[in-house]
Amino acid sequence: MSRITAIAVLALVLLGVVSAAGASFFDLYADVNLATNPQGNWSFGWEYRPGEQFNLYDTQYVGIDGSPYWWSAGMPGNLPAIWKNLSDQTLSGVAPGEISLHPGTDEQASIARFTSPETGHARISGYFGAGDIMAMEVDVLVNNELVFYDFSNYDSPFDLTVDVSVGDTVDFVVWHGYYYGNTPLHAAVDITPSTQTSTSPPGFFNPGWNWFSLPLIPEDDNVTAIFGANNLTNRLYWWDPVGKTMTLYPDDFTTLGVQESYLAFLGTTFDITLTGVPTPPGYSVSVPEAGWTWVGFPKTGTEPLSGVMVRNVTMEQTRTAAEDAAAPDAWLNWNWVYWDSVADTARILGFSGSDDTMLHPWYGYRVWANTRNLEIVYPEP
Repeated sequence: MSRITAIAVLALVLLGVVSAAGASFFDLYADVNLATNPQGNWSFGWEYRPGEQFNLYDTQYVGIDGSPYWWSAGMPGNLPAIWKNLSDQTLSGVAPGEISLHPGTDEQASIARFTSPETGHARISGYFGAGDIMAMEVDVLVNNELVFYDFSNYDSPFDLTVDVSVGDTVDFVVWHGYYYGNTPLHAAVDITPSTQTSTSPPGFFNPGWNWFSLPLIPEDDNVTAIFGANNLTNRLYWWDPVGKTMTLYPDDFTTLGVQESYLAFLGTTFDITLTGVPTPPGYSVSVPEAGWTWVGFPKTGTEPLSGVMVRNVTMEQTRTAAEDAAAPDAWLNWNWVYWDSVADTARILGFSGSDDTMLHPWYGYRVWANTRNLEIVYPEP
């Protein structure tokens, strides 16, 4: 099939009939200002002794210099506590910009807790500063298991590597002391997602047209690495939503990503097993321009279209699928097109009454946008 003929057929099908993964880095010093509790993936509280019940600090006070403090109401001396020095001078061994933990009057533990949003290999690094003049016990616990300990009034650096899953906790603890107990904390968690595999559904790739996307960020994003011996030269297409034009492999692209979906004309049935890493929670797919965009669904599980969020980057607003569908100025059309390769026909993904209401891994979708600069955020399992 020639390139011109293939594009002509593809136009009838679509219009007539119907990256290597990076680590996630979380830095207490850079990311947290203690304006709220919790804040992002960080929360702050106390335990009578490390590993016991975690109690979230519920009371905030802002000093005359703007420094925020958090403690729990009713605790003697408003301790244990956490605070951030926003003054222009060092106070009680805490330099400007540093966050400090202080134990309670009964040596209760003051804790900065990180909750992992991802599964992977985590490097936990940083240090407890010398702080005020008295020695304190400083600990790091992962899911309440001790992985680092020191008792010192000097800097206590740590550099640990552990495996974490979604929801696992990393506690940075100061306790076993009280007087002159201010202890600065510098802590970072660097998570490299674990590699996974996903195999296309049986019979998904069939002779003829096949519309697909990738459920994982591929370990090797080259087309030949993903499709192996199956030759897709002049048989693989992607719609450029900015240039409003059809692009062809390998003349216009040689790699595949998770943001987009693709159309392939195949001569045989086969399965693909993809090795890669999952997209992080909150990952969004870009819809850069009004008009058609071929979007991917970079998830390994089935999710309802009704759980999708759409973000208008220009307006800095976010809507649920239901809110946007009901709005007079809807940003998206909520009848998405997908290709049934078994029946060799286009179908509609939507709400009740559509051919399907669920997003499926490996499927590609064609979405009409009424405005530009949008982001689609898929639901989490």
